[in-house]
Amino acid sequence: MKNVKEVPAEVEAPGTAPQPAQEQYVPTTPAQMRLTPRGATSAPLTRHFPEVRAGQCAYCGTIDPHQPGHLQYKLCPHYRGMDLKCIYCSPNRDQSEVVKQSTIKVFENPYRPGELVTHCGAFDCAKAFLEAFAR
Repeated sequence: MKNVKEVPAEVEAPGTAPQPAQEQYVPTTPAQMRLTPRGATSAPLTRHFPEVRAGQCAYCGTIDPHQPGHLQYKLCPHYRGMDLKCIYCSPNRDQSEVVKQSTIKVFENPYRPGELVTHCGAFDCAKAFLEAFAR
């Protein structure tokens, strides 16, 4: 039988009668192991995309020095032609100012692949984002 180790008699505690060797199962792959529960709440995993910091892609930076800094993300290959905004900010906030003054975090929606979820670094928006995807 594979993955079986015998317990030698020498390992027994002193003063006890030797026990017959018992077979002990030792899993070798994660598929053979059990998951340990860690708590009552969880959150789904999702893909992260480069942040947009003050209008510039965190990976690409400044692409065209002749364009304003807060519009550089529209030139990079990640967000070319997109108008990013925080989906949790109030509708009466100027989204171009939000993009200029904060860090926009971009994620793929874990429940609807192919859709983006964005939020700024404001406390209320980050809290709403976490509450929306907590289980």
